[in-house]
Amino acid sequence: MNHESKVKFTFDINWALDMAEVDNNTLVDVSVLFWCLSSIELDFINPQNATNKNILLGLSFKGFCKVWTRNLAVFAKATVFRTVGLSGKKTTWSSESTFTNGTQGNGSPIDEFREIAEVKVYISVPENIPLILTDTKNVWPNMAEMDFRGTPINEIPE
Repeated sequence: MNHESKVKFTFDINWALDMAEVDNNTLVDVSVLFWCLSSIELDFINPQNATNKNILLGLSFKGFCKVWTRNLAVFAKATVFRTVGLSGKKTTWSSESTFTNGTQGNGSPIDEFREIAEVKVYISVPENIPLILTDTKNVWPNMAEMDFRGTPINEIPE
């Protein structure tokens, strides 16, 4: 799980927000799947500081994707971030970037994740799961479900 990504892909979330074409009077549930066919670290940016709080967002990662908590906060600040999913042993969710020049993942993400209602982990081992489950400051009031499948409890890092 600690393998370093050789490639960083910078994704401007404005593109995704623009494609949704959601006005201020419509509430829309949007699900986005990132499927990485080779080892890649995803870096999310929002250079225009766009927001659309009428988008209920679900992000899923599959394959060789590496995402990091602070970087996901970029999506959380711009939308109502409700669901995050990880699928596969090669998909990792870490608290730190393997690149030193992470673009916009600054500050604590705790407040940004208060809207998360569901975490799905299928045959994946997120590095910071113990922190999520034991940090009393990291309370997600809307959390309704944590779904772990094929993730042996003895493989979750301490």
